[in-house]
Amino acid sequence: RNWLQKKQKKDSFLAFYFEQGSENTLSWIFTSLIMISLCRGLEIPNQVLKPLTFLFQLVILISIIFFFFKAVEALEKLFLKYAAQTESRMDDMLGPFIAKSLKGFVVVLGFLIFLQNLGINVVSILAGLGLGGLALALAAQDT
Repeated sequence: RNWLQKKQKKDSFLAFYFEQGSENTLSWIFTSLIMISLCRGLEIPNQVLKPLTFLFQLVILISIIFFFFKAVEALEKLFLKYAAQTESRMDDMLGPFIAKSLKGFVVVLGFLIFLQNLGINVVSILAGLGLGGLALALAAQDT
């Protein structure tokens, strides 16, 4: 880690990203992948293999969500550092707004992928929410 920090610029995306201790998420992903391949290689019975595989896939999914969440935080820090150098206050307010929106998008997308892994048809849920939103928008049009 120290070698990587010495090689990177202090104002780069990777410097901000690894400053947050994000390498733990990568280690969880690789460990879970190794455990899945070990479970399949050891010829564990299907009664035990399916829940273990699901558990490790869940750990991978959560780790990927944290990975992108930390990436958005690093982008926010980088953007705010550059925004502080400008005279305009607009970009000081725009940075946190975009970061919060991206964080929400990452969490919602991760939740939808989790539901898809459970076997729930996410497309029909999204279509229903889209139609419900359209109906609400048309009903509130006069107000």
